[in-house]
Amino acid sequence: MSKAYTTIVNDAEALLQDSSNEVFIATEFDTIMPQGLILMSRYNPWRYKVTKSTVADSFDITLSSGDKWRLLDGTGYKGTGIAYAEYLVDQNPRQFRGLTRFGDTLSLELMSRPSSAVSVYLYMNKIHLLQKELGTSDGVGALATNAAAAATSLSLNSLGSGTINEMSTVTITGDSTTYYVIETATIGTGSATVSIFPPLAAAATAGTVVTCAVCTPTLNMMEEDLLARWLAAQAAISKATTYYQQVNTCITTLASAVTAIGSVAARITQAVSDAASVRTSAAAGAAAILLGNVEFDKMATEVGLGKTALASGALLINTIPVGGGAAEYMGQAAADVGIAHGYLSTGQSYLQEASADNANANDYANAAAAELRAASEKISEGITNLRLVGTRLQVSDGGRQYERWGREELARVMTDLRKYGGLPIAKRYPQD
Repeated sequence: MSKAYTTIVNDAEALLQDSSNEVFIATEFDTIMPQGLILMSRYNPWRYKVTKSTVADSFDITLSSGDKWRLLDGTGYKGTGIAYAEYLVDQNPRQFRGLTRFGDTLSLELMSRPSSAVSVYLYMNKIHLLQKELGTSDGVGALATNAAAAATSLSLNSLGSGTINEMSTVTITGDSTTYYVIETATIGTGSATVSIFPPLAAAATAGTVVTCAVCTPTLNMMEEDLLARWLAAQAAISKATTYYQQVNTCITTLASAVTAIGSVAARITQAVSDAASVRTSAAAGAAAILLGNVEFDKMATEVGLGKTALASGALLINTIPVGGGAAEYMGQAAADVGIAHGYLSTGQSYLQEASADNANANDYANAAAAELRAASEKISEGITNLRLVGTRLQVSDGGRQYERWGREELARVMTDLRKYGGLPIAKRYPQD
């Protein structure tokens, strides 16, 4: 029994050890599935035989939309998508003919034109069928109007809602032919018009029950296995791109690290400048203190002189002043104390200056410390970014593992596919 779409995808997920879809999601396989079906078909296509009619006195046959549906261009006789034509039909032995194609027109390779309209069998190479879903939960309906023989579209009603997807099969009660929907049709209020292939074999009346269903896959067991392996390989190769995107992110992060580390030098330079200012202010403060000490020493001298004068004046108290006396010594002492007070004020000024210089030095020291802390933070930021770069590069290396396995498996699939399907062989057919 043919495997369903989801079963083949599940087989691919099992090969990737990801049946729970933790790494790969179903839509990834949906995207590449059409490519896989085309590849399988190029080595062993879905063979489909249609009956066409010639036109009197012409080599030409016009392909319909249904004929071209899933026609595998580039294969078959001279790349027409048609393996060969049979004309005259049902002969023994069979009479196969070559043909050429220009657009929608096929031309039989005959020596002379058929004098009347006759049947021609076309053996077509079509892309295999593997449908995921019907598109509606209720595909049973009826013909809304009478349908004539050879009709290529059907008007349906009494359907559910949703769509009738391309590749769906259409069966009509009383008609043994299986028809295929060649273009997805939207169901509106239970009605839809579907384009079908092949053309309707016999007329059908309105009200006839019609059933739309998911088509039967056309792959055989070998092709199913090869397709699952191919899907797994391609998904692994494609997934690697997600991991490689980490490299681009690393470039941005690395630039941030460079910027952070680059700003460290400016911070350190400023800290050095602030430290130099600390030394200058501290030296100025020390110099001011020394000058203050000198003033205080001068003050001590003057105070000593004042004390001496007071002592001399004390000896003359209560004596009759002769040519001066205690008052003069007391005045001299007051003058000495006044001078000492001036030295005190000057010394205090120097101490205040020293205090201001020390305060400036402390401010510069704090500023230098702040610059160094900022530099340390920038270094930490740079290191964090570099660690992040390393982590992302390790993650991106995981993509290399995916890609390596995918490419190795893809090579094995292609080898097996060539052994299985072989290469197309050019043939020549008689023209008489």
